[in-house]
Amino acid sequence: MSSSGMNTLATVTSSITSGMPQTTSAPQNTSTPSGVVATTASSATADDDDNMTVTTVPGYTSSSIPCGVRNRAGSGFYLRTHVIYGQSQFEQLYLQYTPYGPGAVTPTLTASKDTAFWTYYDPTSRSVALWQGNCLWSGLSMVLDVDMNSYGPTLITEAVGTARMQIVDGELTWDNDRFGWWLVCQKNGQFQLMWWDTVTNQGIDTSICAEVQLLLENATS
Repeated sequence: MSSSGMNTLATVTSSITSGMPQTTSAPQNTSTPSGVVATTASSATADDDDNMTVTTVPGYTSSSIPCGVRNRAGSGFYLRTHVIYGQSQFEQLYLQYTPYGPGAVTPTLTASKDTAFWTYYDPTSRSVALWQGNCLWSGLSMVLDVDMNSYGPTLITEAVGTARMQIVDGELTWDNDRFGWWLVCQKNGQFQLMWWDTVTNQGIDTSICAEVQLLLENATS
């Protein structure tokens, strides 16, 4: 990780292994980012409590909502970009909240933290779970296409656990041999999340895309 990424790195003790916090409030934009959650996913343990309370998301009132949801362990976090190759316009963008519904949608990113997804790590499926409110969750799905170019699609779907993820030193990656880096590409007036496919040695168009890390930022900051 570059020095700019490391300067924001802050250890959050037991962020995954201690279980979900009992009461938290909706995301606020009144404080500066506290840094990256430095946790290794392999050390996570499942939370077997079926009577959890969970946080709210943009569009919901601030309250504790009891849910019969299992294995959403640890503190919530935001996913934030750090550019490793490309232009600075792709730096410090947050994965944005998308309303729950049928079908799959392309993940988008903006500089707004107060409308970003609250994200949790699911130790059982080794994947990320995106909190939708009303005891609903979405997942991050990765598409193994066959077009032999360097751009791989990423989707937000209703299923959690379709893509196995890992968290090392506060960075989220897809645990797949074809995964190289996350990509953010500007398309149709939006910043969209994709991934670089190592099945090809093709580069990317840096006028519209950047290779990025997805860093975990403490959602309680």
